[in-house]
Order: sequence, then structure tokens, then C-alpha cells
Amino acid sequence: MAVGEMTFGPSLAEIVKTEKDPEIRKLAVSKITFQPTLTEIAKTDKDPEIRKMAVGEMTFGPSLAEVAKTEKDPEIRKLAVRKITFRPTLEEIARNDKDAEVRKLATEMLGRN
Repeated sequence: MAVGEMTFGPSLAEIVKTEKDPEIRKLAVSKITFQPTLTEIAKTDKDPEIRKMAVGEMTFGPSLAEVAKTEKDPEIRKLAVRKITFRPTLEEIARNDKDAEVRKLATEMLGRN
């Protein structure tokens, strides 16, 4: 079965973990809807492009907040911040993030919520 036809999350997660071809890994991430799996990929994958894709597919606020607060790459943190709607989380990031651009974005997002 081709990756594009798969719908079962654990099989897709296994492809993301074991496949060498980055394009196939990206396709697998794009098909995953199970939020805990996306969160795990966003937090642990070695490839920043795969982590970005996982964050882009995430919708669960607490998981996005966790990534926004713990991810090393500020570009990935900004991607998570753009999807957060919970004001207390945005306020915390606006005050405490180590990167000025992430703090600025969180402040801007507060003006939209």
C-alpha cells in the first residue's frame, strides 16, 4: 500500500521514524491526524523540516504550547505560536521566550485574540 493511501496512524508514525527518504517521511506526516503522534514527532524528530510539518498539522492547544515552550528552533516555536489561541499561554511566551522575534509574535497574537 502506498503512503498516500494509508490512513492508520501507527503505521504512518513508523514510516516517519524509519524511512530514509525525506519526501516519503513528509508525506507520512501530512497524513497523520492523531495529535499525540504529531506531538511526539514535533518534539523528537531530528529533522527540523519534519518537526515543522508536524507542528503545521497539529491542532491541540496544549501540545502546541508545549512545543512553543520547549522547541530549540525559534522558527518552529513561531509556527506553534501562530496556532495558539489561549491567552495565558501567549502571555507567558511573550514575557519569557529567549528569542525576541518569538516574543514579538506572541505579543502580536495577543492583539488578535
